[in-house]
Amino acid sequence: MRQSLKAVSLKDKLLKKVQVFGEIYSINYQNLLFENGELCFGTCCTKTKTITIEKNLDQDERQITFLHEFIHAIIHESGLNTTSLSSDVQEVICENIAKQLVKRFEILWKTY
Repeated sequence: MRQSLKAVSLKDKLLKKVQVFGEIYSINYQNLLFENGELCFGTCCTKTKTITIEKNLDQDERQITFLHEFIHAIIHESGLNTTSLSSDVQEVICENIAKQLVKRFEILWKTY
């Protein structure tokens, strides 16, 4: 790695914004996160361009949750959500890709 590049591991810092196909998504952290009446680790609202992550997760769960919700944003912004993928299938895709990324690669990001 070149010394002039400043990279931050997902485990080291909380993101505040992320870019998805040119759209800026805000990232919020809050306690006791609910979606459709159920307690959850994260949500992605494509209308408001907001990803919300449960504040009290450990670093590994927060990283997987962020990537899971980020993949939801990618699916939406790429237009794949207009295909015949059911929400259940999207959940499985997002969860498995997120876990594999965390397991196989050192994920780096830059803050805006």
